[in-house]
Amino acid sequence: VSCALGRYQGTVGNSMCDACSSGQYSATGASVCTTCPAGEQDDDDDASTPCVACANGQYSAAGSYSNSTMSPAMVGCIDCAAGYADYDGPDTPCTFCSAGQYAAAASTTCTPCAAGRFDHDAANNSLHSAATPCAMCQVGYYSPPGSVLCTHCPPGYRDDDHDPSTPCDSNSSLCAPGTYSDIGTGNCTACAAGTYDHDADPSTACHTCGAGAYAPVGVTTCTPCALGTADLDASSATACANCAVGQYSAVSQVSCTWCASGTVDTDSDPATPCTACAPGRFSPDNATQCLDCVAGFADTDGQSSTPCAQCLVGFYSAGAGPLMMGTFQIGYAYATSCN
Repeated sequence: VSCALGRYQGTVGNSMCDACSSGQYSATGASVCTTCPAGEQDDDDDASTPCVACANGQYSAAGSYSNSTMSPAMVGCIDCAAGYADYDGPDTPCTFCSAGQYAAAASTTCTPCAAGRFDHDAANNSLHSAATPCAMCQVGYYSPPGSVLCTHCPPGYRDDDHDPSTPCDSNSSLCAPGTYSDIGTGNCTACAAGTYDHDADPSTACHTCGAGAYAPVGVTTCTPCALGTADLDASSATACANCAVGQYSAVSQVSCTWCASGTVDTDSDPATPCTACAPGRFSPDNATQCLDCVAGFADTDGQSSTPCAQCLVGFYSAGAGPLMMGTFQIGYAYATSCN
């Protein structure tokens, strides 16, 4: 007996042909059924038709078959699950993608995470899944292709293009003098008013200026208060204030000094020291002009810081006045003694 397609005669001389099982095939007159090999399937659950190769991105074990009428439906060729890839054909099981890679269902290759992205769940082996798409790194970070972590921009550098697919450790990303950046920063921060970039190193924080100096925003040095000015509010973030008339100050001062008794601010310029009064004259504290000893008084101690003394009975002083020669004034005379 010659058995029809899909059947076989297992015993010689047997007048009956047996049906092949699902996942098998037999040609006419076959004595055995041929099992569909791995990588193929009995796509119609009909042993009279040849086995069909699975598509790329699929896998099947030997003897696989499909039958859509079953409940649940039987599927012979199985798509590689997301996170797996068919690297070498459907006759071998799909390969699990490595950390830093991703694959959709039915893939034939694992795709490395693109630059600027990372395999966010690869750090935890118990949760790692190459089936999840790669995540985008934040601004201030960078990652090359196939990364499992985002690398933060180092201190002193900025993510100048806000693109995590480009590195941020080159000279073009270096913060300028007078600015700094913390780790993983997208921008450089200018040194605030009152602070300065003390070491020209943008990876370090700005330092506060000392007393008697000030700094505007984004500078590398503090400016000392100039002659005639002072840091009156003890704030290096504000400019030094001008001293008042009758005062003076040296460089880098936190206060203005009033002219002491016996000295005056003759030029109304607080940048110049106070000037001592001439003999026969005096001034109190904070004065802008020297006072003459009047008639009956004289500068008997030669100290312009003390008031003129009254002459004793029997002595006199004409006080200050013009020094004449004939009808011509040749100077000015001050009372320095009682006669």
